[in-house]
Amino acid sequence: MKLENFTNQMSNSYFTIFDFKYITQALTLVNSFKKYNKDDIFYLVPICIDSKKFTLNFYKETCVVNIPDILPTSLFNYLTANRSTGELCWLLKPIVAEYLMTISKPLSWVTYVDSDGFFYNNPSHILNNLNNFSIAVTPHNFESRNIHLANSVGRYNAGYISFKNNLVGKEALKYWKFRCIESTSSKVLDKSYGDQKYLDDIFINFSKNVYEYPAQYNIGPWNINNTRLIKHYRNQPVYYHFHGAKILNIGHFLSYSGNFKINKEIFNIFYKPYFLALKNIQIQLIKHECKINLTFHHLSFKNKIKKIFFNNDFKL
Repeated sequence: MKLENFTNQMSNSYFTIFDFKYITQALTLVNSFKKYNKDDIFYLVPICIDSKKFTLNFYKETCVVNIPDILPTSLFNYLTANRSTGELCWLLKPIVAEYLMTISKPLSWVTYVDSDGFFYNNPSHILNNLNNFSIAVTPHNFESRNIHLANSVGRYNAGYISFKNNLVGKEALKYWKFRCIESTSSKVLDKSYGDQKYLDDIFINFSKNVYEYPAQYNIGPWNINNTRLIKHYRNQPVYYHFHGAKILNIGHFLSYSGNFKINKEIFNIFYKPYFLALKNIQIQLIKHECKINLTFHHLSFKNKIKKIFFNNDFKL
């Protein structure tokens, strides 16, 4: 089915970008989305041949965006020269979003979400009622002891962001695209960090048109212990961003590889159902003869972790 024909039947568009190492997470993400949202379309955007091959074989009914349909090979090679895989994915976010707007209904929303996330409710309830806004962003909501991190990585998290298909939304998206073309370096600089710190500028330049998602959107290790917002996390969480979680083997996962604490309650609410869903996708990928061992992080990695909190190393 052609993308444009399929999209015209839908309201809002969601998408994620990933390489072969994240195919398990990407397919798990889409499954969680489809559980709660039957009206909108979720696009998968694989950036390498292997990830595209197994995405098409495994999930034929899902729309898959082909990068060469958006960017000619020569332009793609020029834009991606000297960029890491992560920096490439950051660059492609506004480019793919702009493309999806060309095949989406006017006034509908295009939303990017990171592939290492999971939906716990329908994310479109709020979007469908944002008549006076054209951009929707997710604040980091750092807990008080980590609030200083906003100076380095930005006020907003680029793992979940929405643009309305109207004049202002397109203008903001165009600004983000040009800034990402200039640089998506992973180095923390005064005015940039990947694709993320540019969102602070979007908030300033388009402040009257920017909506800040509530705390239930884009929950993550960096804000899950924010006592001011805990009651909101427990009240119908929408999307959890599993930043730092690792797949070690089939049914073997690491909850977090950094210094944020994941306690027992958080683990049971968010991580356990996510890991069970990941394992289910792993089993299905094996049936499709997908060599998912290539997606594993080397087991010696966990020996380098300085701090291991409750159930960080989890086997199913």
